[in-house]
Amino acid sequence: MEKRRTRTANPCDGCSLRRVRCRMQGNPPCLECQKHSVECTFLRVPRKRGPKGPRQCTSQKVAHYQNEIRQSQSLGSISQELVSPVVDHESGQMPLRLYIEYLDKFRESLTCVWPILNIEDLKSRLVHNPQGDRGAWALAGAVCATVIAQLRLSQIRLAEQDTATTDLSSVAESFARHAQRLRDQFIDREDFSTESLLTAFFLHIYFTITGRIRTAILYLHETIAQLHLQDLHLTETLASLADEQKELVLRIYWLVFVSEK
Repeated sequence: MEKRRTRTANPCDGCSLRRVRCRMQGNPPCLECQKHSVECTFLRVPRKRGPKGPRQCTSQKVAHYQNEIRQSQSLGSISQELVSPVVDHESGQMPLRLYIEYLDKFRESLTCVWPILNIEDLKSRLVHNPQGDRGAWALAGAVCATVIAQLRLSQIRLAEQDTATTDLSSVAESFARHAQRLRDQFIDREDFSTESLLTAFFLHIYFTITGRIRTAILYLHETIAQLHLQDLHLTETLASLADEQKELVLRIYWLVFVSEK
């Protein structure tokens, strides 16, 4: 009696290559290999059936997309809160909690882009000297305006019709205008410092992102002028600084150099 021909779940190498049914009568060789007088082998490691799972690059893309959505939702929820932001009409200053909110966003998302700020130190100065430290408020305002302008780009890509964009733009403008007002009215332009240099630099970044190139160029020129007036481009000055301050100055110098180019 003829043995029953059975189809194996894992075809031999030859049948797999030719994409034909692999049928056997008991043990190998299979009928196809017998027919073609070839060796019947099972050297190939069977692949796992079903979904193979995402590739590493796909997983990274998914994670990046999810982070963008979370960031957009976070900015959107804040913007809803800011439909009628509580602004000090006398000084034009936004509430402290908003400064803290956007400084934290800078630390989380933009420190890798501009590694030239000690955010915790700046926040501490705002909290402990809310009236007198105008230099800290000016720098914080310039940074917060830049954060909104920079991170809003992702939000626009995800939802071009998001009405929150306008609200966030007006908040960014309030931050920038208050920083400008403090610099113009209360801060001595003859008193150069790393803080005043950074304020001019971030105002340059903000006005560049928002498309006001002439104003941006003026702040870039001021930043470059302060670098030279403080002799921060000289090796003698760098040699006299502590290591931490030296690293900061070099980062600032190269960021300004790249911006100028």
